[in-house]
Amino acid sequence: MKRIFWVLAVAFLAACGNDNDAIPGLTGERYIDSVFSEINVKLNVKYGTNHSLAGIEKNLFLDVYWPENDTIDKRPTIVLAHGGAFVGGNKSDLKDLCTAYASMGYTVASIGYNLLDDRFLSDSVRFSEGVVIALGDMKGAIRYLRDNAINGNNDYGINSELMFAGGISAGAILANHVGMLSIDDPAIPEYLQTHMDNNGGFEGDTNDLTVSSEVSGVISFSGSLLRSLWIDANDPPIFMVHEELDPIVPCDYSASDRFPFPILAYGACALQDQIAESGIKNEFVFYEGVDTHVGYFTNDNKEAQKELIKATATFLAEIIN
Repeated sequence: MKRIFWVLAVAFLAACGNDNDAIPGLTGERYIDSVFSEINVKLNVKYGTNHSLAGIEKNLFLDVYWPENDTIDKRPTIVLAHGGAFVGGNKSDLKDLCTAYASMGYTVASIGYNLLDDRFLSDSVRFSEGVVIALGDMKGAIRYLRDNAINGNNDYGINSELMFAGGISAGAILANHVGMLSIDDPAIPEYLQTHMDNNGGFEGDTNDLTVSSEVSGVISFSGSLLRSLWIDANDPPIFMVHEELDPIVPCDYSASDRFPFPILAYGACALQDQIAESGIKNEFVFYEGVDTHVGYFTNDNKEAQKELIKATATFLAEIIN
């Protein structure tokens, strides 16, 4: 994972310019180009406490990145979750990606969340409860940052009305459910409803802040959604990237090869019809015939990687503007 994001950082930061409204004399289009060369970082900000799948109470932290010398004090904010199949990964894995987005004029947070720690994990129902706990963590992180902007000192320059969820692999699965799963959606399985009821309800157990966890858009790098029917016209815009033959998070409705029990979900390919029917703003970058997982970040085509991340930023900029 570290190599993935080092490549991203080089691709973006090599082209650093600046927003001509923020620092005179430098050029670039805010929210699309790298327009800031200096980034503030605040590590290990506690945003809540939650129990893990094994019942262990854990403090949860996030890292925040925002541009130095910015004249705008309320910035669109991207909340990102790392990958790792819900059993590994760390918020620091996203350091360079966060830096890249912050250099474009965003406030960006990389969150830590509860990973699966049940040694006796044996089926997809139990697995899904761990994902529900992690989903509550991501919602709690969004609420924490929004509350800081509305009711606190707005320490990180957040525009509380323009917050986005994003992630890679497992993190993208969380972001998709933050954006697309609503409390009144149809076809919520009974076992999933039970998980939510047992873990703080729809918003989760991570903190008791009452501000909203809704987002204005989603960035999904190789993610999936448990039910395609959850996508409707009330959902936020979504930008998706997926390889056609991804074996770990399948692009179609299929099971991952990562676990000894089937975990079925809808990847980006399988969500297209429902997205079209809903009419929500969307963009899909599709790697036809490719059988890797997030391989678009691990190959050596740095220019293509740069353009892919710029495309996500352009998508968000269209929402912002």
